[in-house]
Amino acid sequence: AQVQNRREADEAASAALGQIAEEIAGLQAEITKKERWETRLIRRCDVDTVAGAFGESEEKVNRVEVVPTSVLVGAEEERERLEQLLERQAELQGLSDLGALGKDYRAMAATAAVDGGRGVDFRERDRFSARTKARDFEDEGVLADAVRFLFRKAAGAAAAFGETEWSTKRRLRRDQIPAGYTRVARALRMAWEDKTASGAESRPFGKAMLDRCQAWAAAFKADPSGRDEALRALLEECAFEIVPN
Repeated sequence: AQVQNRREADEAASAALGQIAEEIAGLQAEITKKERWETRLIRRCDVDTVAGAFGESEEKVNRVEVVPTSVLVGAEEERERLEQLLERQAELQGLSDLGALGKDYRAMAATAAVDGGRGVDFRERDRFSARTKARDFEDEGVLADAVRFLFRKAAGAAAAFGETEWSTKRRLRRDQIPAGYTRVARALRMAWEDKTASGAESRPFGKAMLDRCQAWAAAFKADPSGRDEALRALLEECAFEIVPN
């Protein structure tokens, strides 16, 4: 009787999981259709001292800073419902707080072989690829990876970023990407923030950077020799100073 009851419970859970999986797929499609990035200007008030003076007795001034922030909007209800379904799915699968117990052993073994069993930095999931979307470019690390992919073989990449004949032929891990690319990504974000604050830019940061990378890729495909000049223009735009070794 216990075996029969257990079998019936498993069948019921399996049916419920199938129904939940269908609803999750439908919600994800709806979210993709509805959701969009929206730039909001947030006013932040700070209390500061005059000329950077230090101490409670110093004269205080109120400063207001406008900070452009990108947020996802348009599918808030669907997102909330999706979170509920994912929690329910985890409960039915018996995976709540149990981590890797639901993974196929072969996948776990492969991961352990790659990282020596120490675990992989979660940020390694966020890498530039042909499937990278606009929202992914909100991460400066993804943008830095994209800039390296596009410019690592340019003539000036060795002096600017320390690229070598060996490195240009390889895809580096995120923590191995030369710091110069991160400097460029940060400078591009600062330029975008200035343009957004002045009203000259209305696109979210991720969309603006995706458009720019796609334009570079198309230009280099049509004229590979233009890569060197494009890098020089980019470094000048970012006020990038090459640090001698």
